Amino acid sequence: MGTEKRERQKANRAAKLEAQREAERKVETQQKMRSWVILAAIIVGIVLVIAFCQSRNNDDDGDLVTNPVAEEGEDTTDEGGEEDAGDEAADADAAAEAEAEFQRQQEEREAELAEAGVVNAEPGEPVAPDCPPADGSAERTLDFTGGFEGCIEEGAAYEAVFTTNKGVIKVDLDNEDNTGTTNNFVSLARYKYYDQTLIHRSAPSIGIVQGGSPHNNTAGDPGPGYNLPDEPAFEVDETTGGLVGTYTYEPGQIVMARTPSPDGGSAQYFFNVDDRATNLDADPNVPGSGTYVPFGTVTEGQDVLEEILALSDGTEGFSELIVVESVVINQTGGDSDSEPADGDEDGDAEDGEADDGEDGDAEDGETEDGEEAAPPEPPAVLDFDNIFFEVGSAVITAESQATLDEVAAFLEENADVSINIEGHTDADGDDASNLTLSQARADSTLDALVERGIDASRLTAEGFGETQPLGGDKADDRRIEFRPLA
Repeated sequence: MGTEKRERQKANRAAKLEAQREAERKVETQQKMRSWVILAAIIVGIVLVIAFCQSRNNDDDGDLVTNPVAEEGEDTTDEGGEEDAGDEAADADAAAEAEAEFQRQQEEREAELAEAGVVNAEPGEPVAPDCPPADGSAERTLDFTGGFEGCIEEGAAYEAVFTTNKGVIKVDLDNEDNTGTTNNFVSLARYKYYDQTLIHRSAPSIGIVQGGSPHNNTAGDPGPGYNLPDEPAFEVDETTGGLVGTYTYEPGQIVMARTPSPDGGSAQYFFNVDDRATNLDADPNVPGSGTYVPFGTVTEGQDVLEEILALSDGTEGFSELIVVESVVINQTGGDSDSEPADGDEDGDAEDGEADDGEDGDAEDGETEDGEEAAPPEPPAVLDFDNIFFEVGSAVITAESQATLDEVAAFLEENADVSINIEGHTDADGDDASNLTLSQARADSTLDALVERGIDASRLTAEGFGETQPLGGDKADDRRIEFRPLA
């Protein structure tokens, strides 16, 4: 009985998945039909014109009708020709109106994207896939000559922090099993491939939302210029020709999107938002199922993903723009991790106090008379106007561009000065989100200075969240400070 039950479950799952695919195909067909309506109307118009002309040139018995010789002064205008010309003019007008409407919609879309800080990027000259620096200082790059190799460190832990206009999503990335896919995502994120892009697709029938298309912010994006090897290398079903998948899915995963072909992944990703993602599970009755490679688990922001999916408009889009403002990679462990400050060897001395030396000489942190020395004063903060951001995001507002120009000019005039860019927030919201937001804003400020020609080696960025309030108006706590490095 157990075998029969499993077979019924498989059949039901296959039927359900086929129904979902059929629904998606119907939506796609409806979208295509709207695009072809005008062309169809023109074709029908041409057919009607031809039929009309034939009816005017033939009598009831099928004999050819010839016009009598016109008398002097008789109007010889071909009324049928006038009507034909009128029909053709009407068709041309309709086509022109359709083209104008399409152009208007495109312009409205571009304006909407630009207002949200999203700009579609034409594919550029591809560059070599060198591993990007771990400090996030790489210039934004979208096109590469091949895939990345060996850019993440064995034993290190990687976290991806998505800052969106709907909230923050944190993901622990897989650096044990599907390391090739994780290596690819980390490398692209460090090249800012995913910054200021859309989550462009909703698919409620399978419980997912999809993004990762910087060139045109659609599922048809050309990608970074290469494809990923499958993990694992899937077998091909000899009967159907489809790949035989191995994966099952659950809510809270980040997964690499793909085409049905072998090695079909590239850069687009999707989040599994709810239980309907199990419709993608490997099933021998459904070719290609279970071939999407999961490479991370959501640790914070699942509620944000649920809110995003709820905004689906029923046509694989959303009722409003969903913007991924930045994807920041945090690394713990490995050579790129920050090292702790050196302490005293025996561990007896407290902060700000030195061990007593046998020779009685003053040690670091101690004056000659044995009194405890005051800790050194941190370098003063440079006096510039504050940097302002869009609410809840790391997008710098237009009013702060002049301040960034002033900071860049100062650094150009003082080539020996390096600075730490310090981000702070008020106490609204939870501690972890504020810490992430402050780091993202500090990183965004650093990037803006690099874009103005400042060498990234002279800049560091550090977020403090809500831990260093000024003690006054909380609006003053939301700030960026530029502190010279000693």
